[in-house]
Amino acid sequence: VYRQWQEGHVAPHVVFEVFAPGNKPRDLLDKFFFYERHGVEEYYFFDPDTPSLAGWRQGADGWDEIDPVVGFTSPRLGLTFGWDGGDSFHLLGPDGRRLRTHDEIIQA
Repeated sequence: VYRQWQEGHVAPHVVFEVFAPGNKPRDLLDKFFFYERHGVEEYYFFDPDTPSLAGWRQGADGWDEIDPVVGFTSPRLGLTFGWDGGDSFHLLGPDGRRLRTHDEIIQA
């Protein structure tokens, strides 16, 4: 939960939305356009069931789709999106190395 009114009315710069079975399509669509109206710079949507990743960047007239997302480097985050060919994506840091997952960090 992001409480924009407690953050000086500054919108998040980047949003990651993860689809869950309880999500209603109308709610997802409302949030998509809410983020667009409130100046979110980048929006990414991940569906783990498919699996698929989609992304959009704020353009002059609203959202511009990022196509393809795999191989795209986020200007705001400086991270590149990769896909392992399985059921998840991964991120590459500015040095080109794959970032570790939460489980990998815990094991270390």
